[in-house]
Amino acid sequence: MGGSMKQTDQLLADLDYLEMAGLTLAQLRSLHHWSDRPEASERVTFSSVRDYFSCGRGMRQNNAAFADRLRTVADLHRRGLAGLVEIARHKHPL
Repeated sequence: MGGSMKQTDQLLADLDYLEMAGLTLAQLRSLHHWSDRPEASERVTFSSVRDYFSCGRGMRQNNAAFADRLRTVADLHRRGLAGLVEIARHKHPL
């Protein structure tokens, strides 16, 4: 269970970072596994995600994938252009 808590803490840190960085609600919802459901527009918000994971909920497969997507976006945002250049070089080697 310790690993799950660490992933939850990381998700919450990434969520806070991305909210401060200007991630829109539409972008947040597009990363969530409910993105194709009509109720996502009402039920997936920064507050609802924070509340859901602050209760110590475990990471099932869908939640872990959502956490991974948030982690990727936060990491790439922090790395800026240098990170994008690295990805481009990896995808399209010299």
